[in-house]
Amino acid sequence: MTDILHLIGRLFVILGGYIAAALATSAALHVLLLPTLGFTPDEVGFILTGGAMVSIPFLAILVAWTAFLPFLLVVLVAEFLGGRNWLYYALTGGLTGIVMDGFAWQSAEPAATLATEPRFIAVLVAAGIVGGSAYWLVAGRTAIS
Repeated sequence: MTDILHLIGRLFVILGGYIAAALATSAALHVLLLPTLGFTPDEVGFILTGGAMVSIPFLAILVAWTAFLPFLLVVLVAEFLGGRNWLYYALTGGLTGIVMDGFAWQSAEPAATLATEPRFIAVLVAAGIVGGSAYWLVAGRTAIS
């Protein structure tokens, strides 16, 4: 009985880590993409304190929706192998960013070239690393071994 309760508790920890990773990835995307939109440093402060507090959770929902399958694969491998290393979660988060860019590139129209832009790919990889690190902080350090 205690094994079942431990497993249910672990699933809640994984869910909490996934929510933290989605929110951290969304916040990183906001911070990394705002300078490319042409805002001055004074305007960025107002944007981050106002509108971003609403848009970060909404983008986090989109991030969580699109990155669920890569996340599931990464977490299953880590849980079964007992991976507790920060580097594993950071690198697989960056790899998830590349996979998400591949999905965007595959579904993009021919005129849309943002998915092939090197700076956009770098932003997705960096945001994935931030998300992977956030997951590690919440749930990855205590992976079942």
